[in-house]
Amino acid sequence: MIKKIESKDNKFIISLAKLVDKKERNLRKEYLIEGLHLVDEAYKEQVLECVIGTNEVELNKYDVDKIIVTEEVIKKLTTTINSQNIIGLVKMKDYSFSKQKKIVILDDIQDPGNLGTIIRTAAALGYNAVVTSNNSVDYYNDKTIRSSQGSIFKIDLIKLDLIPFIKKLKELDYKVYGTSLKNGVNLKTIISSEKIALIFGNEAHGVRDEILNLTTKNIYIEMQNRVESLNVAVTSAIILYELNK
Repeated sequence: MIKKIESKDNKFIISLAKLVDKKERNLRKEYLIEGLHLVDEAYKEQVLECVIGTNEVELNKYDVDKIIVTEEVIKKLTTTINSQNIIGLVKMKDYSFSKQKKIVILDDIQDPGNLGTIIRTAAALGYNAVVTSNNSVDYYNDKTIRSSQGSIFKIDLIKLDLIPFIKKLKELDYKVYGTSLKNGVNLKTIISSEKIALIFGNEAHGVRDEILNLTTKNIYIEMQNRVESLNVAVTSAIILYELNK
């Protein structure tokens, strides 16, 4: 059955609107997604708990709890101009490090668009997990989710203290590569391995020195025309692709 809510002051709608706050999301282990594509992807991955929208025919495609609402209610819940009048409520999965063999590590990434793009690239190229430092931008920021284009539902997402984690990876015989010109070697000289972790850093400062000092090697992309650096999402795409061959 479809439940109907017409007031933006309804208690359930007010509780959903609070999920814009990171602390509320983490407390409840839930977050909102907007638009048909993301709702479809969440449903395919079996993480969609509830769908809210203005079109009853559209809602009936999903075998989950359904709530039909007015456009006024939708506007209270959306952060984008074009939400397509459909919103999904998604339950966060609990991830922990276990059997992942191909890992992307992000040290203090701050831009949600970069994070979402890296998640999408990592998932597309067969990496098993993205691990971020505790000071990185939230996985469930609305811009991160949109930039991931649904890949956020398809790959393990872990947030933790990176230094002990990297030490553990090396004990488990992972090849751990940082990204830096400092004491770095050309990407083309690196041979991929079955157990690999690649570290990318903050947009302004790169990977912290204390992390670079723990790596197996640090690598860089050879560039031409006096170009000194690339956006971290672009850098990660090139390196992930090269070491996935």
